[in-house]
Amino acid sequence: MVGMSFLGAVREIGDMDLIIALPNNLAGIVPIASISEPLERAATAVAVALADADSSDSDAEDTTISGLPQLDKLFHVGQLVRCVATSLEIVKGSKRIELSTKPSLVNVGIPSSAFVKGFHIGGCIESVEDTGYVVSFGDHEIKGFAPIAEVSETLAVGALVECVVQKMKGRVATVSLAKSAISEAVANTAVLPVTAIKPGVLVQGLVKRCNEQGAVVDINGAIGTIDRYHLPKQLKISSRVTARVLWADSGARRLGLSLLPSLIKYDDMVAPAHVPVGSKVNVEIVRIDGELGMLVKVIDSKPVVHGFVHISRVADERVEKLEKRFTAGEKYPARVVGLSLLDGIVNISMAPSVVNAQWLRLDDLKPGMLVKCTIASVHPYGLLVNLTEHIRGLVPLLHLADSRISNPVGKFKVGKSIECRVLSVDSAKKRLFLTHKRTLLKTELPLLTSYEDAKKDLIVHGYILRVVVFLYECVFY
Repeated sequence: MVGMSFLGAVREIGDMDLIIALPNNLAGIVPIASISEPLERAATAVAVALADADSSDSDAEDTTISGLPQLDKLFHVGQLVRCVATSLEIVKGSKRIELSTKPSLVNVGIPSSAFVKGFHIGGCIESVEDTGYVVSFGDHEIKGFAPIAEVSETLAVGALVECVVQKMKGRVATVSLAKSAISEAVANTAVLPVTAIKPGVLVQGLVKRCNEQGAVVDINGAIGTIDRYHLPKQLKISSRVTARVLWADSGARRLGLSLLPSLIKYDDMVAPAHVPVGSKVNVEIVRIDGELGMLVKVIDSKPVVHGFVHISRVADERVEKLEKRFTAGEKYPARVVGLSLLDGIVNISMAPSVVNAQWLRLDDLKPGMLVKCTIASVHPYGLLVNLTEHIRGLVPLLHLADSRISNPVGKFKVGKSIECRVLSVDSAKKRLFLTHKRTLLKTELPLLTSYEDAKKDLIVHGYILRVVVFLYECVFY
């Protein structure tokens, strides 16, 4: 998997990273420094400033967030992005896929000769000029230019964009960022090398095989496969199809394809609003997929939504043989635990402990709550932790312990389970801040979680956020 490229959809936007939904119900994380070259430079500058502040024994708690671009201003949930798998770790039996969306990695293998009218390529905004946007394609000698009069939205440096070449002049490609151009640009696979056929582009091919599991398509010698979730209707052998590339393994000359209408049109991937994550539903088993899990349909939703129950989520205990315990047509209570945006399905759990769980959404959390977390990643500015598959939070450097820890990388390990207390929840911005300070975790004093709770002579625990002239600025919850 490492080195393969994918088309993904932004699932979650954090302060310091993006969670990307990948094909086949997978997901990966893109740290801010791996999003684009301009954001990498910004992140490096903040890291240097943080190190300098720490060495001078000053409080740079706000430096990390305030010194970086706000990712929710550059991206939106459902946005399609190209990415490359840079690492794969197995942590306590779970896969952690780290990705990069930097054009310098995504566009490897694209020759200069590919830049002709109609060529579809991804890039990032390198600079904003009076007359338009300069687009970088990574380490490529060719730059793009998008006339500002033809761009429908204001873009910032570091943002990822999809481009279609309109004309070439020397080493500058005038490009269109219009959705109409992107949805209609078909790659000329007859002349392009397979290394230049990247996820996100449209290709045409000849159907070689087709059954209920999917289809196989020949694309000028490269093998394209269409998974059943991306095959809305049966295809005829020897018919020609136009499909969107979902993933590419150039070395093996293999491509993953989709015929989903939303992907063909390159629309944002939208989650079904009537079955949000956390909702309790009733499902009917449609098909049992061996040792993988079960395809189900949510029977109390209109329109009907299909979902997938992984074998690890069919019950609280381990189930070895699904077909011995479950039968197609059976109905069960269940809960939506996630979304596979790129596959157009929801992730379902039938485990009673999940169906009856107290909280599964950010809105279910309140300041002061004690929660169990799993460390997802360790950074100089603190810990990113997972409470559930879709609830993530930040334990800032100031809140790792009662005494300051200058190097959390050497103190905490990815995959370790820790207890935290919720400090604040911002559902609108999808932000969750927690503390791991022992004093706040073990306190027996009242929790001051609102201004209404503040009473004269009330004794509570808090922490000093910063020191200014003649006063301390304290925070509670």
